[in-house]
Amino acid sequence: MSCNCGSCVSRGFICVPRGDDMSILFSVRDDDDDEFDISGASEITFIVAAGVWIGGSITPGGAVLLEKRLTDGEITIAGTGFQFVVDIDGADTADFTQTNNYYEVRVETSGGNAKTVSAGLFKSENTMIKDIV
Repeated sequence: MSCNCGSCVSRGFICVPRGDDMSILFSVRDDDDDEFDISGASEITFIVAAGVWIGGSITPGGAVLLEKRLTDGEITIAGTGFQFVVDIDGADTADFTQTNNYYEVRVETSGGNAKTVSAGLFKSENTMIKDIV
């Protein structure tokens, strides 16, 4: 996502029903909206944190509820070299106590550069079927 400011973060919305499994695919692009090769990334970190509402938007704040890392084998770089997958399993969200949280993803390259590539709302709600089974 390009915004011509040189430092923008792609804003996103992720919804994972509480207690469900899901794979989330992220594409990394540079400021010109070209594919950005992350095949040699030294670390990718994905977090979900309790967020707070300020001015109608969710912003970072509160405890980290979930953390996944490339170096822990919890994130996989896709064959394209500019995409990666974060796998969420049911246990990751089963104990979330609030529906709306904040997520953020950061990529660190082997050259020591780091870039937050996506951030936004992480929504996790109970589902009816799960509640009646």
